Amino acid sequence: MNKTVDGIIFSYDRAMQLDSVLRSFYNLCKDHELINMTVLYKVSNELHASQYENLQKEYQKVNFILQSDFRSDVLKWVISSSSRQNQTRYQIFTDTFLKTRKNKYLHIIFNRFVRQFVLRLLPYEVDKYLLFLVDDNIFCNDFSISTVIQHLNKCQKTLGFSLRLGQNTSYCYAHNSNQALPSFTTMDDHVLSYDWTVSEHDFKYPLEISSSVYRTKQIIPLLLRFFFDNPNALEGVMAAQWQEYTKKFPKLMCFERSVTFCNPINVVQKVTPNRAGTNTIYTAESLSQLFENGKRIDVNKYDGFIPTGCHQEVELFLI
Repeated sequence: MNKTVDGIIFSYDRAMQLDSVLRSFYNLCKDHELINMTVLYKVSNELHASQYENLQKEYQKVNFILQSDFRSDVLKWVISSSSRQNQTRYQIFTDTFLKTRKNKYLHIIFNRFVRQFVLRLLPYEVDKYLLFLVDDNIFCNDFSISTVIQHLNKCQKTLGFSLRLGQNTSYCYAHNSNQALPSFTTMDDHVLSYDWTVSEHDFKYPLEISSSVYRTKQIIPLLLRFFFDNPNALEGVMAAQWQEYTKKFPKLMCFERSVTFCNPINVVQKVTPNRAGTNTIYTAESLSQLFENGKRIDVNKYDGFIPTGCHQEVELFLI
């Protein structure tokens, strides 16, 4: 299989946690060489900047991009992943998008035509896939990305493949409540399929950016139609469009046991009041100082861990 998967990790002032995502990913993804990985990061001061620079030296096969304009950065990444020809066409499209934003009615008309014509505007050389991750992900069980892609190729009514869901995710952290497991269909390779349109909580949240794989050709038209200036807003506009996919793509896939989870021990953004831990030992600034002193998260401690939900607060083991 060629490199048909482009991964992106969104990160802000969390070099310590980003290191654990990358380290656990490369430890447990059995065919990680099939993925072109990018880190889109933002920093608030020189100390954080220098720590990301250190990680860039350590993970030389990862493309690090310092955020300038979040939407433009994301679109450049996603468009370039679909086709080299699309670079020039993307620039034309972006210029038009920005100009029409100055006029409310022109902008509405422009966006209405996007859905119909964007695939003609941006042709695809090959089937490509996108993997979204965030910097508080920790991979905890081994998996193969080729298995993910093979099942997405076979099941065209599937919207995406979640790496964070499984038969073990019976608790929804965001709602602080239990959640019913959907009626799963068992496939090959320990893969499950289910109807997300009749599920609840995390199982009815098919469009997200913390550990799912999607077809590039389905995500590009969605991203081109909306404005977003940070990862929370990006997930917000994606998640809000779920009704568009209920008829054509009512299925979502996952492994029997989730291979990653998010460890929400701190908050670095002020856009969305997400639930998170309150232990002051784990603030971004505290972890930054520990990182500066040579401490790292021992990701091997999480090998074989079975989380109860997509998000779960767990202790950090530092070495």
